Amino acid sequence: MFFCAARWHTGGVTEAQDLNVASGLYVAGRGDGPDDGLHHFSQRNGEWRGIHLARVEELAALARHPTLPVLYGLSGLQRGTVLAWDVSELGVAGEIARVDSGGEIPCDVAVDPSGSILVVANFGFNDIGGTLATWRLDSAGLPLGDPRVTDLGEGSGVVAVNQDRAHPHQIVFHAGRLFVPDYGADRIRSYDIETRSGTLTEREPTIAPPGSAPRHMCFLDERHFVASGELAGAIMRGAVDDASWSVSPGTAHTGPVPGRHPVNYPGDIKLGWAGEGAVAYFANRGYDTVSAFSLDGDALRLIGEVASGTQWPQHLLVTASELLVAGWDTGTVVAIPLENGRPGEPRVLFEVSGAGWLLPS
Repeated sequence: MFFCAARWHTGGVTEAQDLNVASGLYVAGRGDGPDDGLHHFSQRNGEWRGIHLARVEELAALARHPTLPVLYGLSGLQRGTVLAWDVSELGVAGEIARVDSGGEIPCDVAVDPSGSILVVANFGFNDIGGTLATWRLDSAGLPLGDPRVTDLGEGSGVVAVNQDRAHPHQIVFHAGRLFVPDYGADRIRSYDIETRSGTLTEREPTIAPPGSAPRHMCFLDERHFVASGELAGAIMRGAVDDASWSVSPGTAHTGPVPGRHPVNYPGDIKLGWAGEGAVAYFANRGYDTVSAFSLDGDALRLIGEVASGTQWPQHLLVTASELLVAGWDTGTVVAIPLENGRPGEPRVLFEVSGAGWLLPS
């Protein structure tokens, strides 16, 4: 299978990512109102209905413990907070932990496959650079003590206003290592992780194209991956410890961007399956589209692009037959049917204020 966004990879691309959303979805609502925070939505008689589980300001990301009924989330536009909930009873989330994230603007959280270590990527804020924070977890999935904080230091990107410092944006466990796309330093960082202590030991990074600002990535096999380059507006195909990249525009659209910023800022990228090849689905935040790229061989071939049905498509989730999209600005979650890998017309499933992250329950 292929994995991205804080999942463990065990081999090549062999089958579709058949996520089971039959029992429902946890949804993060990224706002600071009384109805924002953690939600759970499930289907009843063909209709989606939601429950507001917890009020959380600016809930940015969600992750599940691999073996325990524990859900983790990140909060905060500046100093960050990590929260943990007991979700052993479906539709109920009882808070069991709340700790400092070890940095500014937390943007991704993950648990290693053994369930021993919790890792958070803190993007950083203004003149404060990004950090990685790790905790050992006890037998109940609770973080133990203060985190080990790794300061990633200065950035080396060519876009000074965005890349003056290191800015980690995602956590991917893959092939026994921890990979971190660094938006600020134009590199894919790589770490060995000691699960008994949470200690990270950095290896040589994979250098990304200058000014690309890698944001999210998904592995295709042991070494090869695709990534979104936010500042370059590009989808990129690379390999661990390899300086050569294939780069393609993330959208066929040109000209004025109707979104909240004057340029297109691609964000999430996920993998699906069509016939005998992998397909990358790419969220264009700005043009508000989702594009699909065939990944046969080394090429990046655009095979379809549709309106996402949302504004600012923040997060994607691929099932065997559909692509789900969380639209932050519209506060909607939509489903885009997939036929032989190509996206179709979107339909709105439900509304939730500031929809920014989707996680099967």
